[in-house]
Amino acid sequence: MKASEPQYRRAWDELHRSVASPPSPALSTWRLDEELRATKAELEATRQQVHNFIRNTRAYQQKEMAVHRQELRAQWVLEQLHLIETGPEAADHDLSAIVNKKRKLRDTHDSDNSPPRGQPKGRKREASHSSSVPELKSTPS
Repeated sequence: MKASEPQYRRAWDELHRSVASPPSPALSTWRLDEELRATKAELEATRQQVHNFIRNTRAYQQKEMAVHRQELRAQWVLEQLHLIETGPEAADHDLSAIVNKKRKLRDTHDSDNSPPRGQPKGRKREASHSSSVPELKSTPS
């Protein structure tokens, strides 16, 4: 605050001088034109600096975004790696559970007086031929 006090006093004094004794219109117009040109030059210089800054940092921003995307990919891969490592073991476990379930179902069907599976075809034919042809008994007339 103390450091900016002298600058404040100078600005205040300059304001008092300009209000207390207005300069001649020709001098005032010349001074305003000069200030306007100086301000426009400052504005253009500032715009150019901002433009240069943006242009010079564009490559950095693009690389920063690429790094961020790569970090996201790496995180996703690590998550998938965990699933891949546990995947085949879990799949084998699930497959054996399905096979055991099928065996249990087959065993319960076998106990329901259904013909046993895996019989040779010949036996099935013999059984079907003997039961399909009725025996005729002749009765004395």
